[in-house]
Amino acid sequence: MSSILASNSDFRKKKQLKRSIIFNVLIIGKPGSGRSTLINSLCGRNIVQSSSSLSKQPVYDDLEKDIPVSLRHELVELEDDNGVKIQLNVTDSLNLNNNINAQADIQLINNFITNQFDDVLLEENRLKRNPRFKDSRIHVCLYLLEPNGHGLKEFDIEFIKKIGERCNIVPVLSKADSMTIEELQLNKKLIRDDIKYYELPIFNFNDLANNNPDVVDDQEDEYNEYLNSILPFSVIGSSEVYNVDNEEIRGRKYDHFENGNVIIDIEDSTKSDFVTLRNVLFISHLNDFKEYTHEVLYERYRTETLSGNSNGTQDINTSSNKFERHVMPESQLANKQYGQESPRLNKDADASVNENIAASSSTVVQEDSNGTNNSYLAKEEQIRLEEEKLKQFEMRIQNELLLKRQELLKREEELREIEKRLELESQMK
Repeated sequence: MSSILASNSDFRKKKQLKRSIIFNVLIIGKPGSGRSTLINSLCGRNIVQSSSSLSKQPVYDDLEKDIPVSLRHELVELEDDNGVKIQLNVTDSLNLNNNINAQADIQLINNFITNQFDDVLLEENRLKRNPRFKDSRIHVCLYLLEPNGHGLKEFDIEFIKKIGERCNIVPVLSKADSMTIEELQLNKKLIRDDIKYYELPIFNFNDLANNNPDVVDDQEDEYNEYLNSILPFSVIGSSEVYNVDNEEIRGRKYDHFENGNVIIDIEDSTKSDFVTLRNVLFISHLNDFKEYTHEVLYERYRTETLSGNSNGTQDINTSSNKFERHVMPESQLANKQYGQESPRLNKDADASVNENIAASSSTVVQEDSNGTNNSYLAKEEQIRLEEEKLKQFEMRIQNELLLKRQELLKREEELREIEKRLELESQMK
């Protein structure tokens, strides 16, 4: 018997290992911030080209204003030493500009994140769901900051305020090798001070312990405190692999040292937080990011959408306990959402029945029948209201898709005009 149980356990484990964990990561940063290098470093192999190498045409200052932000998507399958597979969906930004069309860029990224919520919401409301439907909601956003010695820029503040409502934002300080230890600590402190001053909604690792004290032990609580203390994560990325002491490492090579070339291992914890960030994403907090996205961010959006863009606080209390949903009796839930009174027997009729059950049996039948009819009517009204809300929601999505299509057509026309301009300039030369 024990051998059968053991074999069944091994079978279940192998079956679970075959299923990849879906994990969706958004990486945002302006050109030159090291997004592509960070993606390659996290994946352990070269997945994407740098944004500068993608453009074969020279960049003209007078045309840069016309290039909108765009999103690039890559799908990678990672596997750890235990055979656990992660289906990593990476999305990163191209042509993000902190000064030109800043609000439009932020809105485009926000729309992309919201559209993934809409896909899940539509799937939930289908009578027959797609068994192959895959969750495309963004679980974490790595927001790359460049060291400037002055803290956050205005664009950074606006971006985190807007996107933090829909996504777990983890700030990352890129190109840590360009600073001394003192400069690195100063930049980190200035960024943390700005986050606190402007009350920016970044992912707070301490919330895991505050909201689930029975789940998080003291050791995990201490680790989460440590993670909060070192934010933003400082990283060094590299797409190059070197052989050092018969061991292949991913590192950066520097030629300007007096003793010759120096290679810095990006996984050296004394030089950057890269290993810590990678472990947080793929090991220690992967499920936390996914749960928080579903239980808090998506539930908040779902409540607001179905209630007509209200504040949506009747079903989920995100201030006191972000992981605990308030479960209400079904009758009360119907009352709150649809304004219907729960069907019940008339008190006077109920009293008369108690006085003389035998004499009023027909009355009881009639009351039960009325109560049943009222119940059916209430349910029919509830279904009708739900269908109306779903139709309104679908119409809104269709209108948004139509507007986006029109925007794309307009952009295509603008690009054609730019091509004509470039062709004329080349002919004139």
